[in-house]
Amino acid sequence: MACAHGLFCAFLAYPQCLTPSRRASAQVLAFFTQHDSANDDGTGLSLAFVAQGLASFGIAEKEVRAAVDFLANEGHLYSTIDDNHYKSTA
Repeated sequence: MACAHGLFCAFLAYPQCLTPSRRASAQVLAFFTQHDSANDDGTGLSLAFVAQGLASFGIAEKEVRAAVDFLANEGHLYSTIDDNHYKSTA
């Protein structure tokens, strides 16, 4: 059965509703929200930095890239200086 809460389950204390790919997307978005504004020079966060930061949560670089693609397509992130740097729209 599909979850009625969508991507925001992780933020609404319903992480059990999320598929693994949606859980990775929620964690990537949370990482951007937490780290994107620190020392903001407009370049955003590199995918390598995000992958390194989320590796301890068991999220592989491949999953980070897929989550970033999904979040960019949904309008939550946008690319900045190249295809490996993104900023949050929040």
